[in-house]
Amino acid sequence: MQNYNGQNRFQYLADILILTGLVIVCALIFGVIGMLLVMDYDQAAAKGFAEYIQSQDWLRDARAMKLYNVISTFGAWVFSAFLLLKIRRQKVFAFWGFRRPEIRRTWLLLPFLFLSAMMIAAFLVYFNATIEIPESISRTFNSDVNEQLMKQMLAMNDPGDLFINLFVIALIPAVFEEIFFRGTLQQMMIGFTGNTHAGIAVTGLLFALIHLNVYQLIPMIFLALVLGYLYYYTGSIIPGIILHFCNNTFAILAKYYENRLAAAKMIADDTYLPGLWELLLCVTMLGGIFYYFHLQRQNLITHE
Repeated sequence: MQNYNGQNRFQYLADILILTGLVIVCALIFGVIGMLLVMDYDQAAAKGFAEYIQSQDWLRDARAMKLYNVISTFGAWVFSAFLLLKIRRQKVFAFWGFRRPEIRRTWLLLPFLFLSAMMIAAFLVYFNATIEIPESISRTFNSDVNEQLMKQMLAMNDPGDLFINLFVIALIPAVFEEIFFRGTLQQMMIGFTGNTHAGIAVTGLLFALIHLNVYQLIPMIFLALVLGYLYYYTGSIIPGIILHFCNNTFAILAKYYENRLAAAKMIADDTYLPGLWELLLCVTMLGGIFYYFHLQRQNLITHE
């Protein structure tokens, strides 16, 4: 996976620290590029550039904000990872895992994995809501500004807005985040911790935390673990991108149809709760799928 000894944890730690620095630098640079592309220069000149930027008036237009988000997240997640792998002289797309899954029947099992994971996540959303969260933590992770920006991002008045959101909020984050978290960071965390499960767990926790939604922290961690183990067992980033995209699409469609379908309203409001037997069936199905993946991976290792 790397050009140095896989047992040298200090080298993995060095890579993680370098990657962290690259994320910060690239996020700032691409954030500035995105801001320059979407800002209204006439309004900025009239109001004063410093005041205009601080007021975030340049993010009032939903489409401008979406373009800014695409550019800034590309820099933070994709370009930073790309630079690190180039520094390490790795074959970037091979390292990320853009290849056919190593496990047979992955594509056949993926819809069942998605269905079971979504049902379990719905229960965890309900469970997360029962936990009393201190106001100080709630304000840190769920500020009024964040909520307002998210509402603005999700606002959809016609099918055109829906398709834009499916691209900007469903597809782009699925690709960018899987490249960074599963394709890059998870591999380094496994090397640093020396333990597959610890590496996947730490990466999953970081993935959940960067979404800044404490009210969905537990289901976020759960979905991140599903994506992490899916990547680990299949050896391919593609199934995870598809699963991630389907999860995002499911949420966007629920938001779009919330005033037309009662079920969509429940899902959009996070009030849908699966029945006990449904939940047990989904837990059994998810466990069975990953147990199958585990056996198939062991079989591959044995025959190498």
